[in-house]
Amino acid sequence: MRVLRSHPSLSAPVLAGVLLAGLLLFLANHAAAAPTACVPGPHSGVITGTQTWCAADSPHLLSGDVTVPPGVTLTIESGVTVMG
Repeated sequence: MRVLRSHPSLSAPVLAGVLLAGLLLFLANHAAAAPTACVPGPHSGVITGTQTWCAADSPHLLSGDVTVPPGVTLTIESGVTVMG
């Protein structure tokens, strides 16, 4: 087991602040990886927010054109069938 010792010039509040900042950066970087809820079909129109089309709801039926504008993410899980 490795024992970490603080540097004598680092006070407890400074060390706590550094650890908290590191934790916040970690959470911010991993929050985007959180899965979104599955959106079952039928699908049509402009997708206005991040969506995931899940294999459990397959096949996903398209009842019209689907547009994914810049800045919006559409995730289609592996194994999904899309039918239009």
